Amino acid sequence: MKKSRIKKKKGGNTKNAKRNPNFNTHQLSRTIPDEIKQQIRQNSKFGCVVPNCREAFYEYEHIIPEFKDAKEHNPDKMCLVCPTHNPRRTGKKGQENFSKEDIAGFYTVIRSSESVPEARSESFFYGLKRNPTIIIGNSSFINIESIINIDGRNVFSFITNNFEDPLSPQVTFFGFFQDSLGNELLRIENNQWFSPSTHWDVITTNGEVKIWDSSQKLVFHARKLPKMNSIEIVELNMWAAPFHIKIIDGNLSAGRLSKDGREYVYLSVSADYAWGKCGLYLNSNDYFQRPVISDIEMKGGKGTTMVGSGIWFGKGAGRMQLRNVKLYSSSNIKSAPNPLKPKKTILPPSDANYFVKGILTTKILPFYMWEEKVFELNGQSLDYEPMSWGQINEEGENLYYISRDEPADLATNVGFVGFYANDLLKYEWADRVFEAEVEEFDSEGNSLTIRVKRANINGRKVLSEVNSETQEYYHPHQFGCISPWINTTALP
Repeated sequence: MKKSRIKKKKGGNTKNAKRNPNFNTHQLSRTIPDEIKQQIRQNSKFGCVVPNCREAFYEYEHIIPEFKDAKEHNPDKMCLVCPTHNPRRTGKKGQENFSKEDIAGFYTVIRSSESVPEARSESFFYGLKRNPTIIIGNSSFINIESIINIDGRNVFSFITNNFEDPLSPQVTFFGFFQDSLGNELLRIENNQWFSPSTHWDVITTNGEVKIWDSSQKLVFHARKLPKMNSIEIVELNMWAAPFHIKIIDGNLSAGRLSKDGREYVYLSVSADYAWGKCGLYLNSNDYFQRPVISDIEMKGGKGTTMVGSGIWFGKGAGRMQLRNVKLYSSSNIKSAPNPLKPKKTILPPSDANYFVKGILTTKILPFYMWEEKVFELNGQSLDYEPMSWGQINEEGENLYYISRDEPADLATNVGFVGFYANDLLKYEWADRVFEAEVEEFDSEGNSLTIRVKRANINGRKVLSEVNSETQEYYHPHQFGCISPWINTTALP
């Protein structure tokens, strides 16, 4: 192997040449690819891996080896740590909160644990002054403490404090946001927010929070604007049966669904409301026979309501400025996906997902406000598009690896074959699913290592038949850090 040479600058000396701080001695860039960052976030369950910390404002840290000695950004050897617990930040006497070895041990526990404390942060909702403005889409709520209230429960609200202590928060926030299945997206208590580790992804940066649910949809995105003394929610997709709250084309939209979830009405607004009781008030006890568009009332001191729907914007607002109001109804839509799914009769084990074989069909369901894809596998409706591990026969059937979070009761599907990859080994099509590493040659005759289906080895030299970390056959992909194999321990 030829040794690399450092080119001399004109009139310079290689001994005095400065090393680029953005690269280590192995020429590895400090820039981490986005897909690697996502894997690190999923592995670390979206927070600092140190026990009892779980701070959601974090840094991406090489554990062992350290960045200066690393040859690649390996998500198995990198994790999330908060600035306080970053072992690179030593004191004047070289003391550390935790060593690299400690952090590696914590990372192993977090990845393999079924029960992980929620990610949390205390900083996002601090730093705002009294009477902040809350912006949701193109609508703003000024001097309205209860921003969203459902049947008397403050789903998102704040309290202005009158403490004389200049260091105490002047505003204290509370909130609870959930997805279509009633799962928690984000919880806010006394300015501290919590987020479960079951999401697809959670990204927190300075003054910004983004949450993707298990269907890989961005369902919550908030920004803190301290110079404007405001919180801005730019993406929101929240369900609280029988209501749906969503930002659509910039408008804050609230819908009410029938009991079977197949009919709906929506009131969608772009407006400013000030000095009122509630920004968005939803009342499921309001008279509601079936979803039909009815009279709209827009009055100062009352707000904007759709009679009989239980939807009320700017309840008791002393001042309102309406820019855009839209109404939607499903009256001419024959069918719609039901967000109120029945409970599963058979749950997968806590460390497993579903394997189902069959043919997937996709339909486009038109709503007035958006279009949604509806997936059917062997005639059973799915909320999310499943991941294929490959075609397994000439009839066009694929093997699908489906998240345990899928609302459908997939253990009763006619194509269900098991909860673990071990269950697949007994089938004749197993070699069409699992993979091996083989030697391949490019057009210049250079040897390459590629991964192919075991059925497609075709006489090529096999370099590795099993994954050295799990001692099991290679497979296409998996959900988060859950291994599809039984009793496989995640390695740091």
